[in-house]
Amino acid sequence: MATGRLLNPYRRNLIAVMITMAGATLGYSFILPLLSLILERQGTSSTLIGLSVAGEAVAVFLVAPFAPRLLARLGPVQTMILAIAMRLVTFLLLPIFPNVWAWFPLRMLGGAGASLMWIVSEAWINQTVDDRNRGRMLSLYTMALAFGYALGPLVLVQTGSEGWLPFIAGAAIMVASAGGALIASGVAPTLGGRASARISSVFRLAPLIMMCCFVTAAADTTLVALLPLYGPSVGLAPNETLYLLTVMGIGGIVLQYPFGWLADRMDRRRLTLIVVLLMLLGSLILPWALPQAPYNLIFAFVFGGLIGVLYTMGNILMGERFRGADLAVASTLFAVMWNVAALVGPPAGGLGMDLSPEFGLPLALTLMIATILPFAIPAALRGRPVAQARPEL
Repeated sequence: MATGRLLNPYRRNLIAVMITMAGATLGYSFILPLLSLILERQGTSSTLIGLSVAGEAVAVFLVAPFAPRLLARLGPVQTMILAIAMRLVTFLLLPIFPNVWAWFPLRMLGGAGASLMWIVSEAWINQTVDDRNRGRMLSLYTMALAFGYALGPLVLVQTGSEGWLPFIAGAAIMVASAGGALIASGVAPTLGGRASARISSVFRLAPLIMMCCFVTAAADTTLVALLPLYGPSVGLAPNETLYLLTVMGIGGIVLQYPFGWLADRMDRRRLTLIVVLLMLLGSLILPWALPQAPYNLIFAFVFGGLIGVLYTMGNILMGERFRGADLAVASTLFAVMWNVAALVGPPAGGLGMDLSPEFGLPLALTLMIATILPFAIPAALRGRPVAQARPEL
């Protein structure tokens, strides 16, 4: 009886998408520093390394126009296998052509596969879960992503950055991800039908949802890229800022479920506004909070956790607002918003630091977070009752 409950279609889908995307984020956080280390060893300039990384983010624009149709035609499992195959091919070709210029198109291929994996996974899990427990289930999904992301650097420490071993390990991670996706073969939900919205119009229909993703990505990528450089301006050693980034990541895991629980019990738009206001407070007190050891660990835990929670809130609201083919379209724009923010956030933060070493980064973060307020405040004032349950699949 227990086995039957474990393997029902609902749980098979949840297990499949979480295993697959834990592998996806593990592979991402593994390959990114691996390639940077190899290129640095080859004498490649930091600027060129940065442009090589940016090629992966730009690749989302290559798959965005086709992703909803692929999902409608192939379904989540087969589309995910296709995306994983693109990543797998990239892992195997990179060591054959160990040159920064050859890696540009290869990294774009891998980035396209990664973007497609994100699009598929978020449409897949949102189509699967019940509105009654969407907050809790999506918080577990985000925790799985964060867990995989945290493991990547540890795997790289074990494999090293020389020879074929790290690339074989990366390929093995992708094969394991494909195996995870196949758990839901034959029971995955459909995302077909005719979409009533185009990608170009989804932002107008659901601006708060898309801005949740934009603000999360802008804050996250800016802090990861620039906090080690900003730390000395407020009296922190570089290693101390790295520890704080780690604590932020832990907060992004631990705070997910409590806020997911709240999202199933109160108005989700008002909860989103509360998260945004707390993030604004955190960004404003950043210059004074960071040097205050050991209390800066508490600050980093909460601030990093709130950034991760805002992403989950956007995902929750997206699943509540869109279904079927429209959900596939919305998930595509959600992925695009992340990559746009990843391209915009760090340069904006860097400009702020050039203008004011101590206050430029906090001010840039505050302005980035504040861009969501024109959408979050009206949505919170309108409010909406907590959604009722629907069939599992």
